[in-house]
Amino acid sequence: MKNQTFVLLIALMLIPAGLHAVRVNPASGPYYVGQEIRFAGSDKAWDDYTGYIYYGDGATGSDVDYSNWLSHVYRNPGRYIIRITLSAPSTVGRGPGGVQYLPPSDESMVITIAENREIQVSPINPVAGQMITCTAVNFNTPDNIRWEMGDGTVYRQHTASSPRGGSVITHVYNQSGTFQIQAYDWDGKVSIKPVTIQISIGVPARRIEFQPLSPRVDQPVHFDAYSFIRTEAIGWNFG
Repeated sequence: MKNQTFVLLIALMLIPAGLHAVRVNPASGPYYVGQEIRFAGSDKAWDDYTGYIYYGDGATGSDVDYSNWLSHVYRNPGRYIIRITLSAPSTVGRGPGGVQYLPPSDESMVITIAENREIQVSPINPVAGQMITCTAVNFNTPDNIRWEMGDGTVYRQHTASSPRGGSVITHVYNQSGTFQIQAYDWDGKVSIKPVTIQISIGVPARRIEFQPLSPRVDQPVHFDAYSFIRTEAIGWNFG
């Protein structure tokens, strides 16, 4: 037991002092696109210096220390390296009573940002001419979504369409085929990856029914056209 304790103490002494990790709040993930995440240094000595933070996505922040947390929002999923470093050259400072202390070492961590936003479409197997409903789930700006429907149609900020604002839209495809729907948080005005889904629009099963089934000569016959895209513009030819 004594030998095991000795080995453990030696191992702890060999860990470099600079291997501090950035503090993050919430303390554990998962973390998602659009979520507000807070960061601070883990060394209390940061309160005596000006810390500079790199979020790993091109954004930076200043005045981060042990007591002052900075907030950041990641716009796209991925793995990011966060680093806190001194914003000025390292110098030896003096604490209360003139006691000298060394500046804190750089700190870093890796954070993974996941994507939990999605688009739900109903009905599952739509056909041309049929109204579909698109719902944006877990979006960060439900009242400020830019929808691109893949057929040239764009919807923006449908705040009055439902209690969830722009998170629910309806659309009709006039042609069959495969279309790519893209939905952007923040109206697509910031650098953000859209949520994408492909939708297949089938050919409607058009049919004609008539009554009576065995008409006589000079008897009126009633015809019904089903699943036609434009019922107000059907051309009838009775042969």
